Amino acid sequence: MPGRERIDRVLTQWVKRYLQRVHPGAMMAAEETLETGEGTMLATNVQKWAEALLREGVQQGLQEGMQQGLQQGMHRGQHEGKLWALRQLLRVRFPDADLTPWQSRLDAATDAELERLLTKAATAATLEEVFVTP
Repeated sequence: MPGRERIDRVLTQWVKRYLQRVHPGAMMAAEETLETGEGTMLATNVQKWAEALLREGVQQGLQEGMQQGLQQGMHRGQHEGKLWALRQLLRVRFPDADLTPWQSRLDAATDAELERLLTKAATAATLEEVFVTP
């Protein structure tokens, strides 16, 4: 782990200060343990904690990414469904009409526009009437 020596030194200083404040009698034994290298258990535990936190962060990131991807996929599916329904409705309502001039507008339509066009397509007398902007 990069910077482990620095982390060990900082934690050793923190533990010393904490023990001096909380229990001055325990300070001598702890200081001896920390400085003789027997305090590696502390460093090992800190490393385990850091690894556990990293794993937890990665897991949380994966879950959030999966949730976001799922929401985006659902939105795209709904959009594609509206577009398909509008095209089908236009083909059924106006079987002889050519949709080619309107393809780019349909492909660029937002969800709100698709919903508005679906509503108009249900009642319009002509294909052109569906695409007339109010």
